[in-house]
Amino acid sequence: MARIVDYRTRIERPMAQEMSVARRGEILLIEDREDVREGLAQLLELHGFMVTEAADGDRGIRELTAQPQAFALVLLDLLLGDLDGSGSTSGSVSLAIRSSRTCRRL
Repeated sequence: MARIVDYRTRIERPMAQEMSVARRGEILLIEDREDVREGLAQLLELHGFMVTEAADGDRGIRELTAQPQAFALVLLDLLLGDLDGSGSTSGSVSLAIRSSRTCRRL
């Protein structure tokens, strides 16, 4: 049986017990590096969050406009680039998020 160790308290618990954590909300994760995106998504899911992944700014904007009330938080890669001229930069994604009617400043 898989086990999870909480390194803050050094207590081992069965993974099934850890997976019973209540869901906390949905996060839109916009990150162009696949390894970073997948690692962050796994970490957030282990902590009870639902994660929608977007590999570039255009996909992130589409997800946000299709489901504006669905996300409690947007995590945006600030170094998201537009190296080939075909996608959105982090600045344009950030502007789209801030101009959304559902956006609240924290």
